[in-house]
Amino acid sequence: METIIIQPKNEKEFAFVSEFLERKKIKATVKKDKAIKPGGKSKNANFNSIEREYKEAQLHAEGKIKLNTLKEFLDEL
Repeated sequence: METIIIQPKNEKEFAFVSEFLERKKIKATVKKDKAIKPGGKSKNANFNSIEREYKEAQLHAEGKIKLNTLKEFLDEL
């Protein structure tokens, strides 16, 4: 037996798919994503990103690393 993964974008789509599967008597298992935000990142991933940036700022303040200036950053774009 093969598996099909359906990821509805919103509650309305979820309700539609659930109703369809129920009417067709198709067995389905629902697995909820853990703390997924609309941007697609979990709360833990956001925290890790902030924590990493804070550590970089600390190292820069201590003179251990050099960060790009705004001009250097914009030149890369």
